[in-house]
Amino acid sequence: MYDLDLSVWGGFVSAVWQVAAGVLKLDPNAFLSTDALTGGWKVALAIVFLAGLSDMLGQSVVLFANRVTPRRFTVSLVMSALVLVISAVVWIVSIWLVIRLIYGFEGRFYRVFVVVSLSYAPLLFGFLSLLPYLGNTIYQAVRVWSLLALVVGVKAIAGAVFWQAIVACLIGWLFVQFIIHMPIFKIKAVDAWLWRVMTGTNERLDTQMLADRLAVQRGKLLRGRGK
Repeated sequence: MYDLDLSVWGGFVSAVWQVAAGVLKLDPNAFLSTDALTGGWKVALAIVFLAGLSDMLGQSVVLFANRVTPRRFTVSLVMSALVLVISAVVWIVSIWLVIRLIYGFEGRFYRVFVVVSLSYAPLLFGFLSLLPYLGNTIYQAVRVWSLLALVVGVKAIAGAVFWQAIVACLIGWLFVQFIIHMPIFKIKAVDAWLWRVMTGTNERLDTQMLADRLAVQRGKLLRGRGK
């Protein structure tokens, strides 16, 4: 277990550091210690907030690549934060329903909130997704890492075996995908609309696409000079 003390600011910072490091190591005690800690939700909230900032920083390069204005850039970051919060809420509700209805988990909704929030810790490395060529790989890797952390956390608090935790997270993920792809919600259409509103552009360039375009332009320039 972890020695966590939230009575002073230094203790809170230390708790966030210790728990985040534990989650990154996929240590179930990190989840259990935070769950048992009075005010543990503050630690979980701090981690998901910092992870969100890092992830948004990584995605911000896409906004630069699309040459958005400073005002639209700010609006885009705020909207990205809201999307992250909404996705986290959907995850929390879906996981809680699954382990409650299927496995008879009697724990409070609060406990699932803590676990899901902590599972976002790998997104602390989300800022690395701004790297050209490696960015997309890192983006996917931290999300797989986050999913593994979620499985470990669910297993820890629900007292389930590993395969049950995997099934719970998988069903929760399918539930999220079901909502996303339901025609009535038109999530993809809304996403495209939000992108146009936030950036004022129709085409979404990522760092790899931008790097490819710059390489092509540089190649043409060099060939032009060689003639």
